[in-house]
Amino acid sequence: MLPNANADAEGSELGPLAGASGARISYSHAGGVDDVTHQDAIINVQKSVRLQIAPARAFAIFTTRMGRWFPNRGTSNRHLILEPRAGGRWFERGPDGSECAWGEVLAWEPPARVQLAWRITSQLRFDAALHTELEVRFAPQDSGSIVTLEHRLEGYGDEAADMRAVLDGCWQGLLDSFASYASRSIVTRAHPIGCAVGPSAHCDTTQ
Repeated sequence: MLPNANADAEGSELGPLAGASGARISYSHAGGVDDVTHQDAIINVQKSVRLQIAPARAFAIFTTRMGRWFPNRGTSNRHLILEPRAGGRWFERGPDGSECAWGEVLAWEPPARVQLAWRITSQLRFDAALHTELEVRFAPQDSGSIVTLEHRLEGYGDEAADMRAVLDGCWQGLLDSFASYASRSIVTRAHPIGCAVGPSAHCDTTQ
């Protein structure tokens, strides 16, 4: 089950998306090797998407409207919130005010980079002792931008390869959804069925 993120609590000040109509979306495979990077025998997931909006705009949409574009496979009306500062929290808030943690903001460098601690185990539970890093970079390219997402999986230890198999398609689906929202275009790829990332199922049963 994907996280339950029907709406965000921030970002309403952005207004309509400038230059979104008819925007092209294209995907690149880092290194040409099925989106996998190898560093000291650790397997990471890396995805990229090109947009015809400026990096600053892409950064703002990614971070302040996360609850709107993050794929929703849940049943409850939760808000996905990313506090806009280094050290800020990354969490869900339920309609009753209950909260469920995902991780925190490690680096906040608008409009170029945001780095997050992802602390969700292979059992879809939050574990403060688990440390994996999700880094998203926003760079200018031609008249638009390229957004690159990398999830460094070394924190999973012996489970890193298995988690790569789970998260590879999930993060592609996440960028598909982000790109679709940012460009106001029709989603052209279906999100992988059975993709399981995020703690929402656990949140729903424990709140």
